[in-house]
Order: sequence, then structure tokens, then C-alpha cells
Amino acid sequence: MRSNQPGGRGDTRNATINRDLTTVLAVLGAAVEWGACEANPARDYNRRFTRERRESIHLPSSADVEAVITRCPGLFARMIRFLAQTGCRQEEVAGLTWKLVNRKAGTVTFLKTKTSRLRTIRLDPDTLTMLIALPHFLDSDAVFWHGKGARYLNVSSRFREMVRSAQRVGTPFRPCRCHDLRHGFAIRSLQNGWDIYALSKHLRHSSVRTTEIYLGYVPARAGTKTGTSITVSPG
Repeated sequence: MRSNQPGGRGDTRNATINRDLTTVLAVLGAAVEWGACEANPARDYNRRFTRERRESIHLPSSADVEAVITRCPGLFARMIRFLAQTGCRQEEVAGLTWKLVNRKAGTVTFLKTKTSRLRTIRLDPDTLTMLIALPHFLDSDAVFWHGKGARYLNVSSRFREMVRSAQRVGTPFRPCRCHDLRHGFAIRSLQNGWDIYALSKHLRHSSVRTTEIYLGYVPARAGTKTGTSITVSPG
């Protein structure tokens, strides 16, 4: 297992290595308690060598997002718009089914989440209207589908293809990643007066400290950073 440190060729992200180390630490800790071994060498590993790199992102404007959406086929375009309007994670939305959409309450519930816990969010009226208007496929419960009702896979890769497609036709826009839609939603929400704890709950961050990173992009509230880019942790 190799890390992706500067100067080397890493096949594994440091975040993955650190998660694996945490698992090994717990297993060896249990083994020590049970008397199966005398020491836990995982405690001695210096995680400075696998420090997680924060990614520098540029916030996509509404025009940037629209430029990509115009190149998206079928319901993939609607799914990208849904991601931009809700800040949800890609896999959550790709796996969304109609039985998890509560039209009366205006909410959607996600089963496949990063934390493996149910996550329910409330939609704004425009997003709910867009969702309800989507066509259904008779033999599939997937909200966002293609072909014969199959859910979308590899959303990030598909999004990159749409970005390249927009670039090829000469559309004037600033390229972005699919995950930048989540960052953009978070910062716009704070700019529009969202409470940091409400936003953290909506995004389902493990800690509000992760959400607080976005405060650096809201000068009126943070009083510090301004500009068009910010360095954030993957969330």
C-alpha cells in the first residue's frame, strides 16, 4: 500500500490509508486485550506521512453549471440540477427511488449514504416541483434512470465527460467537478443566511467543524477571506 505523497507514485489515497490504519489499530487493540499479542505496533505509526491533502476548488457559477447541463442527455441533466440545488452526494441521488420521496412532506430520504445512516432532507418548492414532474419508468423505481430504467452509475466520470463535451463545442464557462456542486450549495446557503448547524445537518457532515470551513467564503459572516476560490476538505 503506497501513499500519494509528493515525489512518489501513489496508488492509494491517504484518506483510505488512514481509515485502514484506524481499523488495524482497533483490531490489534482488541487482540492485546484478549492476550493474543503483547503490543499494538499500529500506535507507533506516524500519520504525518499520510496527512490528507485538502483540495483547492473553484466555485461554479450558475452559468457554469448550466453550460454543463445543456450537454447532459435525458434525466442525467435533471440529476445534475438536483445535485446543484440540494448539495447532496452523488451516490445518494443516483440511488434515490420513488418510494423514498414524500411528496406531501416535501422530503426525500436516502438509504445509501456515506455514514450508512438514513438521511432525510426537505426540498425547496422549485426542486420538489421539478422532481415530481420527472417521468417514471414502468418497471423501475429509480428516480433518475436511463435506458430501460437503470440507475446511473459513475456519476463523476459522466459529469467529466459532459464538461469535456461543453469544452469541445466552445461553450464559454469555467470547468468544474461534480463534487463542486455540493461545495457551491453549501456556500450559497450560508450567503443566504442558513444557520451553520442547520447546514451541517442538511449536508450530514460528521462534525460541524467540517461545515465551518465554508464560513471562510462568506465575508459578511466570517469577516476574513474573500475571492473566488477556497481550500476545503472533501465532504
